[in-house]
Amino acid sequence: MDCYRCGRAVDYDRITVGRASGTVAGSLCLDCESEWLSTRDTTSMATCFDCGGRSDLLFPRWDSIVESDDGTGSVETEYRIQLTTPAACHHCLHR
Repeated sequence: MDCYRCGRAVDYDRITVGRASGTVAGSLCLDCESEWLSTRDTTSMATCFDCGGRSDLLFPRWDSIVESDDGTGSVETEYRIQLTTPAACHHCLHR
């Protein structure tokens, strides 16, 4: 999965989830996580950690992939969104 912020196809630890829709929009690569996301002191899913405005995207940690038992080979993602899940607006994400 390509990084939602920089577009590189690399390993990742976090995914990008649309706050309003709840759909997985992509991933956040390890470089963007360490250089952009983890440099912020405060996090709240309600506000952008960069500008303090309303957040559009959430970045929960990717916990695991669970394969279904129904024989279809489908997989489900596991992640938890909490009040302290980092979030950003579209503008700050692509600066």
